[in-house]
Amino acid sequence: MGKRKIRYQPDLVVFDIETSHIERNGFDELFTWHWSIMVNDTYYTPESWTAFYDLLLSLYDPEYDRLIVFVHNLAYETESIIRNMEDHIFSDLFASDTHRPLKFLIDEVLEFRCSYMLTGKSLKACGKDVKLEKLEMDYQKIRYPGEKLTEEEESYCRRDVEIMAAKIRQMEIQEKIPFTKFPLTNTGFLRNEARKVLRKNPANKKKFHELRLDAKRFLLCRNCFSGGYVHANYIYSGKVMEDVDSYDFGSAYPFDLLVHKFPMSYFHEISNPTWTDIQYFLQHRDNTLFICHVVLYHCKCRYTNTFLSFNKCKTSTDVELDNGRVYSAEYIDVCLTSLDLILVLDIYQPEKIKVEEMYWCMADYLPDEYVKLMLKYYEQKQELKNIESEEYNYMKAKNRLNSFYGMMVTNPLHDIISLDVTDWQRDRINYHDDSIVTEELDKFYSNYNSFLPYQWGVFVPAYTRYHLWHDIIRHIDRYVVYSDTDSAKVINREQCIDTIARYNAKAEQMRKSRLEKLGYTKDFPDLGLFDWETAPDKKYKGPWKGFKTLGAKKYIFPFVLKRTPITSIIPYSPLL
Repeated sequence: MGKRKIRYQPDLVVFDIETSHIERNGFDELFTWHWSIMVNDTYYTPESWTAFYDLLLSLYDPEYDRLIVFVHNLAYETESIIRNMEDHIFSDLFASDTHRPLKFLIDEVLEFRCSYMLTGKSLKACGKDVKLEKLEMDYQKIRYPGEKLTEEEESYCRRDVEIMAAKIRQMEIQEKIPFTKFPLTNTGFLRNEARKVLRKNPANKKKFHELRLDAKRFLLCRNCFSGGYVHANYIYSGKVMEDVDSYDFGSAYPFDLLVHKFPMSYFHEISNPTWTDIQYFLQHRDNTLFICHVVLYHCKCRYTNTFLSFNKCKTSTDVELDNGRVYSAEYIDVCLTSLDLILVLDIYQPEKIKVEEMYWCMADYLPDEYVKLMLKYYEQKQELKNIESEEYNYMKAKNRLNSFYGMMVTNPLHDIISLDVTDWQRDRINYHDDSIVTEELDKFYSNYNSFLPYQWGVFVPAYTRYHLWHDIIRHIDRYVVYSDTDSAKVINREQCIDTIARYNAKAEQMRKSRLEKLGYTKDFPDLGLFDWETAPDKKYKGPWKGFKTLGAKKYIFPFVLKRTPITSIIPYSPLL
C-alpha cells in the first residue's frame, strides 16, 4: 500500500514574534514581547507563549492531520519556539543546513514552515509584491511583555503578518493551487512542474534509471564538478584600469541546456586507461563525453589568466599560485570533465599525462519536454522585462529559469541536520566509505520524487567554462581584466570585437539549429549572446572610467545611480 497523504487544514495561519535583548550579569538575555497571528483574515495578539499555543490548539480541527503555521525567517524564530515550548513534542525537523529549518512539528499536529524559503524574498520585497509597505520601528528601544504599544507600534506588528498572509494568497492565485499543496521552497514549484512534464513521457523515467551512478562513478562526478570560472588577470590585479568594458553571456546556463549534449548512457569504465584513450574520445567528442582522473606533469600556464583551482587539485610542493589558481607545478593531480581537460591541455600544455581513471558515455540532447519548459520561462522573462505592471511575473519567470540548472546539480547525498533545543548538529556523509555512499544513492534512485541525473548538472557549468575560455579568453587573454562565470571585463575593446563576433555567430547558429529541430518558428536572439553591457545605449552608458579588482568577487567601478553624485563608487559584494 502507498503512503497515505497528509491532510492539511485549509485555514491560513501566519505567525510572527517581536523580541528585545538586554545585558544581565554579563550575559545577553533575549525575550519575546509580542506575538502576532493572522488566521485567514482575523488578527490575534496572544500575550504569552502559553496563550499562543492554546490559541493554535483551539484553531486546530482534528478532522485534519496537521495545521500549517507559516513563519517568515523560521531560522530566527525556531530557538524561541523550542525554548518556550519545551514541554511539548518537537519532531520531524527538515533543514537545508544548520540554522536553516524548512519545517518542524510541535505535538505532531502543528507544522511550522518557513515562508522566507517558500517565497525566496524578504518581507519588504513580499510587501512590494502585494502593495503593502513594510513599516519601520525603533529596535533600539527595549520593550517588555505586556507593555502597552503605541498605535504605530501595533500597526508595525500587524503589518508583518498581513504582508505574509497576502503574499501566500497571491501565490495561490499565481500557482493555481492551495497553500496546503505548496512545496517547502520556491524552487520546489519548478521541481514539481518539471517532474510532472518529464513523466508524461515514460522514456524519461527509464532514462533516469539507465543513468544510475554507483559509488565510484558518483564520487568521480562529484570531484569533477566545479562552478563558474571567477578570477582576476594577475597583471591587472590591484591596479586601476581605465576604459573597461563588460560583456555578459545572455542566460548562459539555459543556453547550454538548449544547445549542448549531455550524458545519455551509462558511464563505461575503461580498464587501464592511457593517453591513447583520451585522444580517441576527444576525436569523437561530438557524440561522447567522459570524466577522468589524471596526473599532469611539468605544467605551466601560458596565459595571464590561470585556470585550475588549487583547492580542486593535489600538486607538487613547488606549485606557484595565482590568487588561488595554479600557475605552474611539477605535477597536478586532478579530476576533470572532458570539456575541462580540453582547456587544461591548451592552458598548461603538460609534457606528460598519466590517466588514473576514466569513464565514457554517449552524449545527446536533453529531453525535449525539459528544454521546452525552460524555453517557456525564458520567453516569459523576455516578454515581461521592463513592464512595470508585470514585475512579479517577470521575477517569477527569471527565478524559475535560473533554477533549471540548480535542480540538476543538487547533491543526491545529504548530511543529517539535527537540533537539540538550541544545539544544531551536522552528521556529515562519509564520502570515503563506499557502503555509505551506495546506501544513500540507493535512497536517491528509489525515491519517487527523484527525476534528474546528477551528471547532467556536472556538465552544465563545464560548458559555460568552455565557452568563456575556449571561445573568448584564450584569444584575447591580455585584454581580459576580470572574469565571472558568464562575463568578462575587458580593455582595448576594439581588439576583442572579432573574437566576440565569431563566438556570437557560432552561438546564433547553434541556437537556431536547436530551436528549429524543437519546432520553434521564432528565435530568441539574446539567448547565449555575448552581450556588450557597457554599450552607450545600455545600462552603464559606456565603458567604466575606472575599474579595480583584487581578485575573485572583489572589484569596484564608478557607476552613476539615480539621486546620487556622479562620483559615487559602487563596490561589488556578494552580500549586497
